Formats: sequence, structure tokens, C-alpha cells
Amino acid sequence: FGVKILFRLHASLPPDVLTGHRQRFLNQFRELRKFYIAASTLQYFRNLIQIPTLPENPPNFLVQAELRSYVTPVVILPEEPPDSEPILTPDSGATADLVDIGSTHTNGSVSPDVLAERDNLIEHLQSELSRLRNETQRLIMQHQQTVLQLRERVAALETDLATKDSELEQERIQKEE
Repeated sequence: FGVKILFRLHASLPPDVLTGHRQRFLNQFRELRKFYIAASTLQYFRNLIQIPTLPENPPNFLVQAELRSYVTPVVILPEEPPDSEPILTPDSGATADLVDIGSTHTNGSVSPDVLAERDNLIEHLQSELSRLRNETQRLIMQHQQTVLQLRERVAALETDLATKDSELEQERIQKEE
């Protein structure tokens, strides 16, 4: 968020006015990068979250093209460990009881055991559905993170190419003189 604000400020104000802001940002960027590196080595954090990696170099606010290529780091939460509840399979008999629930009526009521089994199965299926949704969300987040990292790399390569092109053009001009 702060990076995008600085890019917008640089788009509307002269660079010398924002020198102090740029310096403070660069200091914070270096410190944050050190913290991310230190935190990613701690087992405690690795078990809780996937700490994003910051690029080696901070964004260059003087080049507006880097705004399009800037990727905000995203923290990815790993999936929760599966419940230790036993997994009910269709062969377990609970499904058969559910299918035959109409025939288990005695005096117009359903057996409490059948209701308890049905409730357990519903609860298990809901937790399994929730786990699968979380897993899907995690995979989507990982995919998005990979795409963002690749876009960041492409943007960095494009910036390098533009720099090299300008250096080459300057050398051509110097040779012509």
C-alpha cells in the first residue's frame, strides 16, 4: 500500500521533494527484508505461515513503469491439519442406515442411534467440505503468488532491458560525437 502511494506521489511531485520519504522507505524496506529472512528461518513461523519473500532490490520510484510490475507480498496460511475423527466410508453402514431410515420407524419415530449416526455423518461431511474448500483456497493463493512472482521477474527483466537499451543508445551517441 505504501509503495503504491509513493509511486503516485512521485508521479505528481518532483523527485527532490520526496527524497526524505524515499530514504525512509529504503531503510524500512531493508529492515523488513532482514526481518522476513530472519523470521523465515524460525521453525515456529514456518509452521504457522508462509512468509513472503521481498525482492532483492526495492522498487525504483523514479521509474513509473515499475508501478505496473510491483507485486504486493502476500502471506499464505497453510492448511489446518485434518481432524483426527475417523473417516466414514460408504461401506461403513452409516449410509445404509440413512438410506433405510424410513424402515426404521417404530411407533412413528426414528431410532436415536440412527439420528446420531446421521448427525455424525453430516458433521463429518461438512468438515470435509470445509477442509477441501480451504485446500482449494490455499492452492489458489499459491498459484496467485507464483504468478505474481513471475510477473515481478518479467518486470525486473524488462526494466533491465530498458536500462541496457538506454546505455547502448548513450554509447552510440558518444561514438557519433
